[in-house]
Amino acid sequence: VAIGALKGITGWVLNLSTAVGRLQLALGVVGLIAGIAAAAYVFSQRFDAATYSAEAFAEAQKGVIAETSKEIGALERNFAVLKDYNSTSSDRKAAVDALLKQYPEYLKGMNLEIQSVNQLTRIQAGLTAEIQKGVAVRKKSEAINKIYEKRADILFRINELQKGAETTVSEAALIDTGDMLNAGSIAGAVIQKLKQQADDLKNSATDLGKQYDETFG
Repeated sequence: VAIGALKGITGWVLNLSTAVGRLQLALGVVGLIAGIAAAAYVFSQRFDAATYSAEAFAEAQKGVIAETSKEIGALERNFAVLKDYNSTSSDRKAAVDALLKQYPEYLKGMNLEIQSVNQLTRIQAGLTAEIQKGVAVRKKSEAINKIYEKRADILFRINELQKGAETTVSEAALIDTGDMLNAGSIAGAVIQKLKQQADDLKNSATDLGKQYDETFG
């Protein structure tokens, strides 16, 4: 009986050991997955304000080129019809209607059908400049809005932390021991980092906006 009991206890211990080993393995896998997820989250949150702003303005510049080219192409086609003496009256009327519909304020009071080729060329040049300016202003506004939307997200998060919200893994990864000691707490250090990001976004938006104006102004 004693031997049987001993075997039973031994078997139970071995089973327990195996179960513990499996649990440790499972926890290790879960920890690894969580670590990978946290690292990915940290990576997604670690951005440089200057780089973020520069990318926004680079996207705006590409948009200026693409949209301006498209709009000026349509402009040239319509003016080409008006400058061609062989164009039919219906084609000329269609070109005028298209131009007046697209640029009613600029062409207000102008009778395009009676303008000379030289006059049409001057009008076209003025419209081209207006198109470039208009697209540039619109794209700059989009870039500025994108940057300030990001800044608003950061300021909102700062407000949450100031009200007692828990810091996330990615936010804690933004700071080191020195930051925490200087601020007095993890949350305080994170808030300082986020405030710096918000300030950097504002400053880079202003600086890049000036450079953008020098290019497209």
